[in-house]
Amino acid sequence: MGSRNTSVLCLALFLAFSSCIHGLDITSALSKYPEFIKFSKYLTETKLVDQINGQKAVTVLALGDDALASLDGKPQDYIKAVLANHVITNYYDEKLLVAAVGSHEKLATLSSSGIFVNLINDGEVAFAPAEKEQYESKLVRTVDTQPESLSIMEVHQPIFAPSAVANAVAATVSSEGKKVQEAAAGISGGCRVEMGLFGGVVIALVSLFASL
Repeated sequence: MGSRNTSVLCLALFLAFSSCIHGLDITSALSKYPEFIKFSKYLTETKLVDQINGQKAVTVLALGDDALASLDGKPQDYIKAVLANHVITNYYDEKLLVAAVGSHEKLATLSSSGIFVNLINDGEVAFAPAEKEQYESKLVRTVDTQPESLSIMEVHQPIFAPSAVANAVAATVSSEGKKVQEAAAGISGGCRVEMGLFGGVVIALVSLFASL
């Protein structure tokens, strides 16, 4: 009897330990939905996937390929700044979102600005950046849920937080400026080396002719 109890306890501990190891896996969850391939790719490229998987509970406001068209060709810092506001650092289903509307609660996201949720038109759920309450990103549907841990919902367009996007653009400009400076320094250094070699050749030739 004691042996059986020990086996049951070991199994329970193993399952609990396995659960802790695996945790959230947003890439795996999104892989079941081909319409979110590009969204998943952007999460990976910007490393937001690591931040998402590190949360105890999270709500992801996913964007389909068509909705991501406005981000095509944008710098990675820009894309990350936008999509960070699509990751709410708590679990919400549609019922909890409606409750948040009533309390006018700001929803914390991976962006420092956060977002608000509201009901517009004929009761449509919509989102807006906290610094600019224009509810332009509407909820399309609930995609997938893992109760109390992961909720994936589709929204019809990106949630743009002006300050976060501006900071991302400034960071990109600064980074590109440094690259230009480094490239210019490299060219200048190369010119000095080439001129030094050329000067050495000229001196050697002058010395040669002088000795004749």
